[in-house]
Amino acid sequence: MIGCACALTLTTWTMGIDWPMIVGGKDPISLPNYIPVTFEMTVLFTAFGMVGTFLITNGLGPNANPNMFDPRSTDNKFVMAINLSSNKMAEADIVKILQDTGAEEVNIKQF
Repeated sequence: MIGCACALTLTTWTMGIDWPMIVGGKDPISLPNYIPVTFEMTVLFTAFGMVGTFLITNGLGPNANPNMFDPRSTDNKFVMAINLSSNKMAEADIVKILQDTGAEEVNIKQF
């Protein structure tokens, strides 16, 4: 709606009020002539709105502080997170299972 309103305002002001031009005998303020610009600006504003919504809802941005399990996970390590509070097995049993299956390193961290 904002893109549509901005497009109609822009085209009405520029083509009808600020610099009226009579092209082919048509009125300077003619809504059918403004439809392509209105559609394109509505799509443009929608795309910007979607990108902004994505960045805000995912907590991304220039000053974002990501909650990483281990800083080495972005290089060449694989991280597995297990919620111990909702798990029925004991913490020691889970650590033993992970080490038996070939885990290089097992760390317990609170988040």
